[in-house]
Amino acid sequence: MNKCLYLLLSVLCSSHLGAQELVTKPMDHSKMNMQNDEAMADHSHMPVEIPENLPKPQLELTLFKDEKSGYNLHIETNKFELEPPEFAIDKPTTHVQGHAHLFVNGVKIQRIYANYLHLPDNLFKEGINQVMVTLNNHDHKIWTRNKLQVVSSIFLEPKSATFIKHNFSASPIIR
Repeated sequence: MNKCLYLLLSVLCSSHLGAQELVTKPMDHSKMNMQNDEAMADHSHMPVEIPENLPKPQLELTLFKDEKSGYNLHIETNKFELEPPEFAIDKPTTHVQGHAHLFVNGVKIQRIYANYLHLPDNLFKEGINQVMVTLNNHDHKIWTRNKLQVVSSIFLEPKSATFIKHNFSASPIIR
């Protein structure tokens, strides 16, 4: 394993926050190279605590090489309603609602409203890349429990035979 990658993974895994620290500050969209006009929107991306009466959502990512190009990302959630804002329910529910945000190498790429997503090759650079997904409420705030964000990430090296180098989930789905 590449020494740089090993060091990065060691730091992430040994920290009780791990990948959490990568998204704790509000994002400044004005400095990001975004693929849509979302950079002009004013979203704080600050953490928001999951109500105590609701269970903590669970999140896991699986990445598959696409037969033609890029990758297919499967986002598995439990105790979370992944949906666009127009389908939000104002009545009390038994689980947390919202959407997800996709980041590649620290850059927010898009919102996610479904469980499958294609990631084109042009999102990735040579060497190690990070794909990260956060669960967010409809105001774009990142869901947390006890100040730990619901986040999952995959570190990959596209040209390597074993392209996935490491998976991390702050709230894994327990089978």
